[in-house]
Amino acid sequence: MGVWWGAGALERYARATGAGAEAYSALRSGFGETLNSAADVAIRQLDGFVREDTFDVSLEGKRRADGFIRVVGTHHKTGTSLSADVFRTVSREFAYEFFDVRQAEDSPNASASASLKSFHNADIVLDYHFGKTLPRYLTTDPTTRSWSSLTSVARASDHRIVHVVRDPLTTLISGLVYHMRHPADEKWLSDARDELRGQTYAEFLAKASPIDRVRAELVVADEELRALVLTYADCERDSRCINARLEDFDSDFKSTLRRVLRHLQFPPSLITEMVRSAQAHDTGTWSASEVETNVHLTRNSVERDALFDAALREPDVRRVIEKLRRAMNYTSSKLRS
Repeated sequence: MGVWWGAGALERYARATGAGAEAYSALRSGFGETLNSAADVAIRQLDGFVREDTFDVSLEGKRRADGFIRVVGTHHKTGTSLSADVFRTVSREFAYEFFDVRQAEDSPNASASASLKSFHNADIVLDYHFGKTLPRYLTTDPTTRSWSSLTSVARASDHRIVHVVRDPLTTLISGLVYHMRHPADEKWLSDARDELRGQTYAEFLAKASPIDRVRAELVVADEELRALVLTYADCERDSRCINARLEDFDSDFKSTLRRVLRHLQFPPSLITEMVRSAQAHDTGTWSASEVETNVHLTRNSVERDALFDAALREPDVRRVIEKLRRAMNYTSSKLRS
């Protein structure tokens, strides 16, 4: 199918709806309305659509030198750390080239030319802001950066994509708990903000009630959640992509990873060994202390229950979240995990 990938998602949506893609657009257009509109777009795209998965034997084991690229796309708090650990391990153990496109973008000392070369040589590429504008080192042309995708600038003749997704409510709350911890890699948390009357977001979260925290986080997460739901719909309509739920990695790590590796066209003879090599990253096997000390894992946070309850009590937040969940086929009555 003629589905455009990645960076185009937000811009296509913005043009179709007249909404801007700024991080705080929800404040100007009505609380949560950009997210509601994005969910509506995804629901319409998938209405009546029947997916057909295919496996192309001719692509088994091919690499970038053969014109084939494997893309793993994630979003904030949908399994980025897990995906990076798993595919770095697989790459190291089985001699594949791995490249993290956003880490190169975020590193102040990274050479643009060196990053571009690494991208063009990589067998496996991770993008942890899948659906957003491409990094500048990939292309300086603003139209290409906004409307093209990793696969279209990869100089590859074919590709497979795994899009790691998560329940939008859990994604929202996990991101909020993470921001409340004020991690060192989120430097923007310490920037004074006009909309918070000069406070930083970290200062605001430290003092706010659970309901105010959730409402603020939904605004902060607006662009990321829109990219999540829109690329989910794109992926469902393209047989070269699968949506892999983070919840499935939690409940059955081996089977889920096996499905992911098979879709990415790794040699069937290697998949069992690949799964075994990545087992150390199955958080379900970790000790309580390992879970507790990992800054990226928020499942045992003491604040989570109060924040979940606040999100489900606040009518505007619940309305938005329920629409996003429906668009991504999270239809069970269980609203937290």
